Amino acid sequence: MIGISSGRTNGVGDTHNELHGDVHGVLYQARTINVFGEHAVPALMGLPRPEPAFTGRATELARLAAALRGGDQAVVVSGLGGVGKSTLVIRAAHDALEQFPGGVLFLNLHGYSPEGRVEPADALATLLRDLGTPQIPPTPAGRETLYRSVLAKRTEPILIVLDNASSSEQVRPLLPGVARHRVLVTSRHTLGDLGAVHIDLNVLGDDDATVLIDTVLGADGRVRAEPEAAATLGRLCGYLPLAVRIAASILADDVAMPISELVDALRGEATRLKELVYGEDLAVRNAFDLSFRRLTATQQRMFALLGLHPGAQIGFRCAAALAEVSEREARRTLDELRRAHMILVGEPRGWFRFHDLVRLHAVDESGALPDRDAAIRRMLRHYARTGLAANSWVLYNDRRYDGFDSLREALDWFEAELPSLRAVVTLTHDAGYHDLTREIAFGFTTIWANHGHTEDFVEVQRMALAATRALGDSQRVPVTLRNIGRSLLAMGDVAGADAALTEASYLVAALPYGAERSSIDTHLALVRDRQDRCDEAIELLNRALTTDDHYIGMLPAIYASLSIVHRHRGDPVAALHFRQQATDVYDGPKESIDFASHLADLADAHAGTGDVQKAVEVLGDALAVMRNIGFLPGQRDVLWRLAGYHATLKQYDLQLRYLRARAGSFTDGDRSAQRAEAVLELGKCLYRNRIYDEAVEVLRLSAELHAHLRVVIGEAHSQDWLSYACRDVEDLASAEVAARRALELYRQAGRDDDAAHVTRGLGNLRQDVAELEIALDHFRTKGLRLEEADTLRDIARVLSDRPARIRTLSAAVEILRDLGEPARLANALNALSNAHANDEDHAGAEATAREAVALARELGLADEEALACLRLGRALVKKGDHAGAIESLGRALAHGTEDVSDIHYHLGVAHRERGDLDRAREHLTTALDLDRRDGMPRSEGLSLCELGKLSQAAGDLTEARRLGARSIEVLTAAGETTAADNTRTWLDSLS
Repeated sequence: MIGISSGRTNGVGDTHNELHGDVHGVLYQARTINVFGEHAVPALMGLPRPEPAFTGRATELARLAAALRGGDQAVVVSGLGGVGKSTLVIRAAHDALEQFPGGVLFLNLHGYSPEGRVEPADALATLLRDLGTPQIPPTPAGRETLYRSVLAKRTEPILIVLDNASSSEQVRPLLPGVARHRVLVTSRHTLGDLGAVHIDLNVLGDDDATVLIDTVLGADGRVRAEPEAAATLGRLCGYLPLAVRIAASILADDVAMPISELVDALRGEATRLKELVYGEDLAVRNAFDLSFRRLTATQQRMFALLGLHPGAQIGFRCAAALAEVSEREARRTLDELRRAHMILVGEPRGWFRFHDLVRLHAVDESGALPDRDAAIRRMLRHYARTGLAANSWVLYNDRRYDGFDSLREALDWFEAELPSLRAVVTLTHDAGYHDLTREIAFGFTTIWANHGHTEDFVEVQRMALAATRALGDSQRVPVTLRNIGRSLLAMGDVAGADAALTEASYLVAALPYGAERSSIDTHLALVRDRQDRCDEAIELLNRALTTDDHYIGMLPAIYASLSIVHRHRGDPVAALHFRQQATDVYDGPKESIDFASHLADLADAHAGTGDVQKAVEVLGDALAVMRNIGFLPGQRDVLWRLAGYHATLKQYDLQLRYLRARAGSFTDGDRSAQRAEAVLELGKCLYRNRIYDEAVEVLRLSAELHAHLRVVIGEAHSQDWLSYACRDVEDLASAEVAARRALELYRQAGRDDDAAHVTRGLGNLRQDVAELEIALDHFRTKGLRLEEADTLRDIARVLSDRPARIRTLSAAVEILRDLGEPARLANALNALSNAHANDEDHAGAEATAREAVALARELGLADEEALACLRLGRALVKKGDHAGAIESLGRALAHGTEDVSDIHYHLGVAHRERGDLDRAREHLTTALDLDRRDGMPRSEGLSLCELGKLSQAAGDLTEARRLGARSIEVLTAAGETTAADNTRTWLDSLS
């Protein structure tokens, strides 16, 4: 240690320093020497306390823990203001304290503070003091060098938490120079150039938001009393932790306030941000204002302009139109807003969306735009122009207007914009822009009609009708009415379609017969067909054929409509003829949605004549077109039809292949109703094909998707099928959970019949007669006799009382006789024959088995006949008719059945009784081998006993006793005490 005394001046003004201690190396003299001693007390535990109401975030905490344990020095947690970045990082830091014996440095960089952010030089000074450095170099470079030097000397790992950074430049000087220390950074910006691990923090899940409310309220019972209101409150807060905490604090401050009262106060979008305030400082708007003020003027203008868009998400093309800038400039500004977490990434790439509350902030900011009205008109003109361009690709499959380079590009754009289009047209309509309302609605007509979403399309066309009438455009009114009528018919509103198309027909009645009138007649004919007025429909369509003036695709549409009407009249041959004509006269582009749809309908017409194989071939052509143009909704429709026709052809492997392709066409993040339905159908098919493990996985996903969408029946069906799949993988606990959830949902939906079926399933699962009888009572009350018969059979399987089992099965048999259900009757007779046999009523067993054999043979049910022959053979063995038994059992064996072991066993007994010991030994040995292979100890024990009796008959009592002893051993181990006692009785008789 070197000591330096205070400097003194001598008489001539020179400075004199006295040094004591050992000196090694060169000593430099300077006028001023700064000495950094190590005696200052470091402040290495400035970490704030964790939030007591911390909720959820298990995945993010796990990622942070893994990052802190790993080799990455810095981790950046970024996200929207108020999303809980600091709360998460502080909790993660507390959880990791044991990993950092050197301590924790915490510094709030105030990157978004209106009073000014902490500059790197000031941050370094603070961190150096916290590290115990008493004197700080005056320059930023000196401080950075010293900071890294001090940290390099610290051998124990230190965690440095840098909260609220606004830029990489603010953070980079604060990174340590050695790898053993770790840094956690929070920022509203992504800070993608920092070379760190990035965690982009999203809002809470809906369940976590509800838990957070309940936690802040101290579990005072209000959430439990109003679960739906609590869930709605979380949704109105956008699941943003800051907003949820503010709402919960408001409730906590007024213990008498019901949650529903606060929900009502937050419903209004215009006032929601004003309501989400608690105290003087806690406000959602303040958090957003801090981020907004950090934006550049260009970014602020774009943010405010985005607030003018009414839809769910916005593409860069529309943003460019709003801001009146190039698409490249718009994309760059949108990316900058995304990195600042002022907007979020949409679907697909190139689209962006708001968090719900941030959108309200943008709407507020848009009110101050000087060119607000002009920007709205620019946006609406963009939709009119771009919609027309997209529509032209669908109609003509080529470029008629600028905007897209391919049909796929046009379809992608439309599919991304579809959720917003109704809102856009509504904005246009409400603003009184009649010309733009009409242009947008007409521009999208063909492409929208091909995508479905009919209810939205009808509303848009109604707004177009009002605009057209307001403009006095009498020529467009009938066309708009035609569009409305066509869509209403697709929705099943025949009366509404009739009214719209009849009015359209009246308005064009005075015009020369041409394209307008033939188009309206064609659609009106389909209405008449639905009204069972087929002759009028054909008359209208024949009249439509008389004109040479058709719209593109009109002639094929007329022939297609004639096909529909003739199919309705019960003439599938004529229906196929007109469908073929519709395809033959098609003169539009063959690589188009329209032509592929004609092919798909032609396939259905072939199937209508019974030529399902031809239908499959034509559908293959339709699928190829849909794939070539990249039209996913069309592909999914054709895949669904292909799956159905392959099922008709009993080509179940191909049915499964197409259902897999259909479900696989959706992305993992897609939570649409279409995906949920496709996944459910795949799960059901997997179950029917006995691929149970995968069926469980797929049906669980289906249940999750339907639950997310709050589609009660869809979730109920998913849980119902899931229950059966879980049974087949022997996960009985999960099977019962799924069944009880299905039961709850069916009851909630008022589906009592379905609920009874699930109750029956639960009874089978639990072997519970009481639950089965609940289902039985329901089916009897509702007069569902087939279900009654099936449930009686289920009850019989559970009953241990043999006479009661016979009575129950007999009742089921009589119901099936009355209903004329021969296949089910054959199966029930087999079950009744078995019950008679177990009750030692061999005459009854023979009679019922003979009836089952006759029925099964008549129906061509090979499996059922094989089982009936087995039942009959067993009864004949017991009655002593061994020749008849051998004949019947031989027929059972020839059919092939799962009961091969039983057949060989009874054949062995029959041959032994006839004295053919060699044949008997052959069959009994085969039965024993099968029993051992399949792990069936009861059957194995019985086969051993019969082989012992065979040895007795051959005079080998030693072998008989050995086999008998082994039989008792196997049966006892299997818990088959009665069978073991019977073997023991026979064995005792040998002595």
